[in-house]
Amino acid sequence: TNNAGLRGWLARDYREETNIGGGVSKVFEGAPGSWNDQLIANVEVLYTPDRIFTNPSLDVGFLRKNETIAALVLEKYQRFSSSLPATYLVGQFLYRSQSDLFGRYLGGYGGSQTEEAPGKTGGYKAMALAIQQPFANLIWRADLAVLYDTGGGILVQPALRWKPNGTYTVEAFYNYVNGKLNGNPTDNALSTANYVKEFTLRLGAQF
Repeated sequence: TNNAGLRGWLARDYREETNIGGGVSKVFEGAPGSWNDQLIANVEVLYTPDRIFTNPSLDVGFLRKNETIAALVLEKYQRFSSSLPATYLVGQFLYRSQSDLFGRYLGGYGGSQTEEAPGKTGGYKAMALAIQQPFANLIWRADLAVLYDTGGGILVQPALRWKPNGTYTVEAFYNYVNGKLNGNPTDNALSTANYVKEFTLRLGAQF
């Protein structure tokens, strides 16, 4: 027994893989001003046979799993008021059969300091919504982005942009992450950044 504790050697390996993917898009037409007028729908699918994953046991033998990643994306401009420019809206549903948002194998999900990880069944699922609202004269713009992990995590990012002229731009945004919505942070990907509660102010000048 080594009194210094466990010792190991870690290395990053990026293995060659084959990615087969495709997508289709459709633009819907409806009554002017309706929700389906000029609505754009995108369906994208990616299949990777024998994708390499680190074994949750940290065994030297890597895991090989066939993975399917699919996404449905809806986007459109919607006018809510005649006194404001149109609002840009984007919604997405993401499904990954073997890994989470960061590419980590789902077999390592659900464990604790005293219990072995049982793994996550049914794949990884997440939903995202983004809203961008410019105001009159395009001097101000308000943004909001939300990512919800169905395993119990959420990322919320409100933002405000001020551009008084062609030279200066001021942008402010706040990041809020909560990876404990269901009580078990090892059931979702966002718990990795659960500590994040940060405000950023960016000043820009164009010459």
